[in-house]
Amino acid sequence: MSDGGRDEPLALIGWSCRLPGVSRPEDLWQAFLAGTQSCDEIRRWSFERIYSPRPGRGKTYVRRASMLELEAADAEFWGMTPQELEQLDPAHQLVLEVCWEALERAGYAPRSADVRDCGLYLGMSPPASLAPAHLPAMAAGRGGHCLHLQGPAMVVDTTCSSALAALDTAGRALNSGQCSMALVGGVQVIASPRSWVDLCQLRVLSPDGRCKPFEARADGFGRGEGCLMMVLKPLSQARADGDAVLAVVLGSGLNQDGLSSRLTGMVIGCATDAATGKHDVAGCECALEFIHQQGTVVTQHAAPRQLQAPGCQLFNEDRNVLVLPASGQYFVTDNNQTDACSHMLESPFPWPPPGPVMRSVSRCCSSSDR
Repeated sequence: MSDGGRDEPLALIGWSCRLPGVSRPEDLWQAFLAGTQSCDEIRRWSFERIYSPRPGRGKTYVRRASMLELEAADAEFWGMTPQELEQLDPAHQLVLEVCWEALERAGYAPRSADVRDCGLYLGMSPPASLAPAHLPAMAAGRGGHCLHLQGPAMVVDTTCSSALAALDTAGRALNSGQCSMALVGGVQVIASPRSWVDLCQLRVLSPDGRCKPFEARADGFGRGEGCLMMVLKPLSQARADGDAVLAVVLGSGLNQDGLSSRLTGMVIGCATDAATGKHDVAGCECALEFIHQQGTVVTQHAAPRQLQAPGCQLFNEDRNVLVLPASGQYFVTDNNQTDACSHMLESPFPWPPPGPVMRSVSRCCSSSDR
């Protein structure tokens, strides 16, 4: 667990996103209200040769996911040669576009002197192709290059918690003076069908492409694409600069389960220690209103343990806490855990592994003034 040595809270002064059917933050809230379903049949490749409803070697039993409509980048705008554009990873392009929009929404012109001391901290996992131009680190480096940022630029990969780790790292950099502003977020674009085959060999994907956290019918997780980037500053600096403060990050913390029943298994005590410990360290005196509960990789056997996780444990101590799963569905539970799944509102977006915490923060920003 990190030592909680953060000097002050962080101000979120702007953010932007790109999700299936959502091209700006305003659309995200409307999609939630409308119950928009983004999970559809995959059209980017032909699955006829590798699809089989029964799991088998070299086959995928999934053909539905939440996918983006990808468009070609403007090589001249980004200062790229046609050869560079041809090699550009779609995820790297997404990072450039969403970072640019986030800075503008925060009131800063990309490539101006005002963003020179801005860092870039990106949660991202490696693509199927590890060609030099597709390496995750190149996404951060290209962002610094194209946006004229001179702060630290790095990629953090801890799979599902990558964006949270990036946020924690950025917060420490901001408070130590390594940069005065930071772009923080997560991205995933699935550029090859090979990863579907690999995950189906592990039997971790839901056949219908949807997450079902906390449910008896849970049968794996649904895959999705997207990018969300936010602009952070130390709170005092944001106020001094006259920035609009959309939300405040009071604290963050990281730890690891250590020895568990399996590599991906959860140790309830460790997860609860991280949640309650960092909540105390942050010095938060306000009431705890909701908890983002990771619920992406779930099965019938894992669902009961998800209900023992920090969100539900803290809820049992305070009936006014709203627990929000990271992917698949919201759920509002009462104090009787047997009825925990009786009040559900389906969420439209399975979230890509690097960035579920980013969507949790986006929910705060989208709903706080409503």
